Amino acid sequence: MIKTENNFDFVISHTGPQHINNILCRYWNFNPAKFKDEVAILNDEIHDKINFKQWYCGHWHMDGSYYDSKHKREYHYLWKKTVII
Repeated sequence: MIKTENNFDFVISHTGPQHINNILCRYWNFNPAKFKDEVAILNDEIHDKINFKQWYCGHWHMDGSYYDSKHKREYHYLWKKTVII
């Protein structure tokens, strides 16, 4: 399906893509090398094959967001925060 239908408004997953996890780990003062996740690495592969506006996940038990201005995408890591989409 991703080969033919790859445009989405939202992606909802347990964890985010590994490269975004790494960015937010540094922001949260975590060592990104300690938090390699096979699912997040798979999400990196999916990330590179799709177009989307916003990605939501909650695995980290932290609230935070990251905006990729180059690709005009937002990543939302939700724990206590609630978002209506």
